[in-house]
Amino acid sequence: MNTNLNTTTIKGADSQAVPLWMQRYGWLVIAAFVLLQPLGNTFELPIAIMACLGLWLTLFRRSAVMVLPALRPLLLMFACIW
Repeated sequence: MNTNLNTTTIKGADSQAVPLWMQRYGWLVIAAFVLLQPLGNTFELPIAIMACLGLWLTLFRRSAVMVLPALRPLLLMFACIW
């Protein structure tokens, strides 16, 4: 895996890559979701952040996202549920 300051190249991806900050600190948004659940509707903010980051990653870094083997079935399940 090739690493520099801003991005990490995923094996099989083109020149586009998943941002390194998203790989390192993405767990913070998930932890915020879990920790904010008892506080009413505040847990919706981390969900909105994750949705925006997911859309951004899918739209602008599509080749990096689509090489992940587990993502295709998840996207198919999401499309069927939607």
